[in-house]
Amino acid sequence: MLQGFGVFTVKYHVSEVARILGITPGALHFLEGKEIIEAKREKNGYRYYDENDIFRLLSYFKYHSMGISLKDIGKHFSGKEKDRNKVIERVRQSRLRCLQMISYYQHLCELIGDYLEECERIPELIEDYEFTQNPELIFVSYGQQGWISHDKSQQKEIYKWVDAMPATRFSVLCTGWENQTDQSSAVLGYSITPKEAKKLNLPYDNKNVVFLPSLPCYHTIVIADSDFAFSPGKVFVKTMEHIRKRNLDISAAPFGNILLVDVDGDITHPIVDLWFPVR
Repeated sequence: MLQGFGVFTVKYHVSEVARILGITPGALHFLEGKEIIEAKREKNGYRYYDENDIFRLLSYFKYHSMGISLKDIGKHFSGKEKDRNKVIERVRQSRLRCLQMISYYQHLCELIGDYLEECERIPELIEDYEFTQNPELIFVSYGQQGWISHDKSQQKEIYKWVDAMPATRFSVLCTGWENQTDQSSAVLGYSITPKEAKKLNLPYDNKNVVFLPSLPCYHTIVIADSDFAFSPGKVFVKTMEHIRKRNLDISAAPFGNILLVDVDGDITHPIVDLWFPVR
């Protein structure tokens, strides 16, 4: 009996505590090893926890739910640290991380919203055109393939562009636009708005970057052939012919962003959002 309280200690078996907390008995063993709790044993050898253990467990889950690491919780619960200010500082840092996550997910939601708006225009602009301003972009391309490279230093840079998705896009830039021939050449790469590039501090140099200013454009969406990755320039040909028939001139390099990829077994057809600066 507990001295001064006149009540008996209530024993909670491992299976009961595991069921209440929604964890496995093995997880309780693990927390014992981290000095969060310490099980007692009955005469028959069965392990149990008392009220103090339950209190410590609930306190552990409180801090764990705030994103504080098991290692840091263990420092406090073991009694070795003896500094409540460190606990308060960890909670403060956890709150700061939450605020940063809120900002990150708000921005991600905005980027996804922009992408959805573009995708929702697919039925409207396939096989059709509009005259509008293109978004200002930075386009980068690496090596012969554009999206990928055998160069190790470039691979490190490419990783940063890939990691920045969806702010970055898979893109294609027409390089044969000045001749306006029936067979256009093009390079693959990544694109992003200058504002996002600065915010993310993405790497690029004068050798692999093209700045695409906002200009009056012919805008359309096309379904590319399955060989798009090998012959990306083909996506520009039909619209170039349309522009010539209207006696307009292309004023700067056309470009496009890959919106979606239709997949039918081994056959893929990228859906590409195309922009043609005209005058």
